[in-house]
Amino acid sequence: MASLHFYKYYLKYNGNVTDYDMVGLIDSIWNNHNSQQRTISIKKHWYSMSACWHPETNDETVRYFWVDKSLNNNPWTGNLGTDDRELVPGTLYQNASCLLIPNSHSLVVFEPQGAPSHNELSKYLEAFIKPTLDNDRLEIVLRPVSTDLTFNQINRNWEVKNISLEVNPDEFNPDLAFPNYDADPISRGVIEALTNMSNAATEGSAEQDTPTVGIKIKKKSSQRSY
Repeated sequence: MASLHFYKYYLKYNGNVTDYDMVGLIDSIWNNHNSQQRTISIKKHWYSMSACWHPETNDETVRYFWVDKSLNNNPWTGNLGTDDRELVPGTLYQNASCLLIPNSHSLVVFEPQGAPSHNELSKYLEAFIKPTLDNDRLEIVLRPVSTDLTFNQINRNWEVKNISLEVNPDEFNPDLAFPNYDADPISRGVIEALTNMSNAATEGSAEQDTPTVGIKIKKKSSQRSY
């Protein structure tokens, strides 16, 4: 089954996390290597970056790329790493579709069954980085930040259907947190309800023992929670 994964990515230098955004690495793999050079073997499987795209208006924004995986030593006819090829019968070929968001160090990966895992993606990208000094250690880490989502779940959550707000009553100031919230009657009612709950929690609690309070705003309805 295909699934969607969310990762935080980091480049570690000698064990220390850096702020490297990996845009330069993706561009280097795609622009400075031909299709054969982008195709490498890792633990008897073959991997290749076969597609890469970015918005033409801003080179520093997102990158979208594919990393192919084959479970056979001779998976394709035609040029490896290109779209102009045919699958050899009896082999399994899948690709991971990756969206790199450098500002938040996020990588969103669509993984069909048989596609590269996040560890395999890390090893593939690591194969194209070399330290300046031989004793330096460079490592790419992909850390999962969310559970898997199937396509059915994505379709059901295509639009925002609820928003949850949780506040510390001892510090909550609605005018600072939500400027001009009273301009709209709906938002005014929601924030007033949250303020009333916050005040009630403060008044009814012992000193330094005030619980957080929250409210969940659902589409076409409102559900409060304490």
